[in-house]
Amino acid sequence: MRTPDTSTATFWTLPRAVGAAGAAHALAWSVLPPLYLGNLHTDTVEALSWASHWDWGYFKHPPLVVWLFKAALALPGRRLVNFLIISQLSVLISAALIWQNVRALKDAEAAAAAVCLYLASPPATYFAVQINHNSLSIPFGAAILCFGILFLEKRRTRDIAVLGVVVGFALLTKYQTAFFPMTLAILAVANPKYRWVWSDWRGYAAALLALLIFAPHVWWDFNHGWRTLLYASSDRPLRGWADIGLSLNELFDGMLMAAVGPVFCWFIMGRPRLTKSDPAEFRLGVGIAATPIVIMIFLGFLSGQVLRQGWLIPLIPSVAIGLGLAFKIARTASPSELAMRTIFVSYSQVAAFAAFLAVRAITGHAVAAYSLDGKTLASKIESEWRTMHKGPVPCMLIPNRTFGLSTMLWLKPLPQVFDLPTSPSREADLSPCAASGGVILTPEDTAANAYLDAQGLKSDSASVTNTPAIGANIWSFRIYQLERR
Repeated sequence: MRTPDTSTATFWTLPRAVGAAGAAHALAWSVLPPLYLGNLHTDTVEALSWASHWDWGYFKHPPLVVWLFKAALALPGRRLVNFLIISQLSVLISAALIWQNVRALKDAEAAAAAVCLYLASPPATYFAVQINHNSLSIPFGAAILCFGILFLEKRRTRDIAVLGVVVGFALLTKYQTAFFPMTLAILAVANPKYRWVWSDWRGYAAALLALLIFAPHVWWDFNHGWRTLLYASSDRPLRGWADIGLSLNELFDGMLMAAVGPVFCWFIMGRPRLTKSDPAEFRLGVGIAATPIVIMIFLGFLSGQVLRQGWLIPLIPSVAIGLGLAFKIARTASPSELAMRTIFVSYSQVAAFAAFLAVRAITGHAVAAYSLDGKTLASKIESEWRTMHKGPVPCMLIPNRTFGLSTMLWLKPLPQVFDLPTSPSREADLSPCAASGGVILTPEDTAANAYLDAQGLKSDSASVTNTPAIGANIWSFRIYQLERR
């Protein structure tokens, strides 16, 4: 592997251009989507609904993302905007770590290409609006690769110490981040240059540090019947050839998603000539890019689960870093042109996202997860509650999470939220809200409504449209009041 190019001209020219591109990208995806979004993705508001209390674990995932959301509730301003800003801050952190990793191992031009590749990819754009455990795992994956490979290359104690802390907190974000330390371990076996690490006590000390950080969640999960671990390992089991076909289709879609960044980067860089790096850099780059994906596929099928496109979202740092190392780029654009082209692609994708949602709304198929007017629905719920009670809504029961959770960005403070069975042959369990009282929000045509009506619960109808109000999309609901017992 050749000596990295750290000349003053290269180092100080490209970071300014890439920094400007990153800042403009974050601004675009923080400020513009709130102009046409009525809500955020179901994954976001679902995790937000858990933020009504602190805990070491939640229904589906480890706790760190929910902790972040709970802390964000204290911020002034609109929650929708605040959450998008948080998402883009994670994008900028990821981009900085990708830059540092590739520049340290190769040169500034390759690092700039890797950052542009990441900024142009769906995980930094469309999927960054889905602020969830996948998107917020990306900076942790980038950090694990950055500090892990720096330790393997430079043998510095500070790198392995940071790596131990990062791995611990990464596992508190999502279990899938374990693919990155697994990747480092495989690289340390496959590459003779790195095999020294197995006889160095610092690596084992870092692993112990990571486990100590992660241990409280493991204890919590043990005391809750391994709730999150079972969800992670058996959420959608393979049940036949149809599921295998679905897995392959999801994998193909995910690989196409991962290819969007390189395609855009090709045009951003001025359609440059690509050649393979020297053999050592090429092998390392391919190993970094491919190993986490291979691990994901292997463990997914080993655990008997349907693979999903979203599983590839946290792996985008390995793709960006790996391709940045594996190929030489004969750049034809100046640093300022590079920045402007990156900014153009970012803003074009914001516009394309808005156009997609607008077309769906105009054709009568609005995307409820983004377009349902959750603010108006929340206002109607609060108004209905206050006809008979003082104070905020303490508790909610919902049979449909996509619709029911759409109010989470707007209800203040957050109520406790519980699922409500919808089977017409089964009595609805109202006990979670019995002590405090609360509201039950159901779509107008839900099977549970017949049971709720039979209980004599006071109810009112509410209808909301999409945001912005284009097309003829109307969602109708029933708001039931449940008195405390």
